[in-house]
Amino acid sequence: MKVGYVDFNFFGQSVRMSGEEHDLVDARFFYSGHLAIPDADAPDLLVDISCCDLPRRGFFTSLLAKDRLRKRIRLSARTEEGWGEPRTTEFTSWSGVSSPLPPFRDSSLWRRVATYSGTTMTMPDGRGMVITGNNYVGKTATSLQLYERGYGLISDSVVVLDSESGELLPYLSPIGYRRENLRRNYDWISTVPHRETISPDTGLVVLVRPEDALPEQSERDPVPFDVLVHLRRAGGESSSTVLSTPDIGWYTGVPRNVVDSLVPQNIHAVTVPENAPPDEVADQIEKAMAS
Repeated sequence: MKVGYVDFNFFGQSVRMSGEEHDLVDARFFYSGHLAIPDADAPDLLVDISCCDLPRRGFFTSLLAKDRLRKRIRLSARTEEGWGEPRTTEFTSWSGVSSPLPPFRDSSLWRRVATYSGTTMTMPDGRGMVITGNNYVGKTATSLQLYERGYGLISDSVVVLDSESGELLPYLSPIGYRRENLRRNYDWISTVPHRETISPDTGLVVLVRPEDALPEQSERDPVPFDVLVHLRRAGGESSSTVLSTPDIGWYTGVPRNVVDSLVPQNIHAVTVPENAPPDEVADQIEKAMAS
């Protein structure tokens, strides 16, 4: 039985999520930076979540555990005529299913913002920098190292580019600690709210809210898109080169030529050894920026 709801605001789009109370607690954890007061005029999107096979197990608990129980998302969007036809999606694993939070696909954001996997930071001189790379290349660990050097973390997991302003928007999602980064930080992580999941590639991953991981950074504002870095690991010594920006598969309904006009023309391709620790990776990125 559904017992409540919680309201969020993602880049101007209001979303009301309903579900079991433990699911709403988890939703507040995962999207704490986007919590909002209820919209007096009604939200733009209604989202109902549940774990069909075992409701008390919980939607988010099932997702994190990768237990392959059936989960359900029921979504209704507000239109000028009222509420649109509800759409229901059932799945056992997240792959291939469009997430309703943030509602990049299911709201007017689809025609306004472009998203891509990566990390967004503010450089000490005020420029906005995006770091891309394959999964588990070390983007998060490197960004936390750069944070200690005076950079600001705008978004850890998803790059959000506003096609109207040309700015990179802050998406405040939990930060994932894994492998050596988790071992070095586990003592304080165990004292703050967190969630755990298992990656088949890297093992235990512990998720921490950005306000707990980076308490000194209280505000995150949009930043210009000035620098694009692509990080990769390979054998041999560290190196960097400047290349023309390749075609990037942005997730968006914005025309491709519009998005391309907002992306830096050149990309800094930074290669580091397979075993290079975060401080060495950060050194190489700063060296590339200075050259």
